[in-house]
Amino acid sequence: MIHALHRRGIQLAVLSNKPQPTAEKTIQAFFGKETFSAVFGQRDGIPLKPDPAGVFEILELLHCQKQE
Repeated sequence: MIHALHRRGIQLAVLSNKPQPTAEKTIQAFFGKETFSAVFGQRDGIPLKPDPAGVFEILELLHCQKQE
C-alpha cells in the first residue's frame, strides 16, 4: 500500500520516537530512500510524540495544512 501511494504521488512521512539515525536506517531498509518525503525520529530540541511539534514540522516541510 505504501508503494502504491508513493507511485500515485502522495507525499508520505514518518514521525518516530526512535532516534533519528535508527528511524532513517529502518525506513530505508524496508522502503528505500525515495519512498518518504520526510523521516523524522527523536532529535534534540523537538519533543517526542504525542507532542505535535514533529507533525507541524513535517506539515511545514511538505507545504501542507493540518486540515489536509
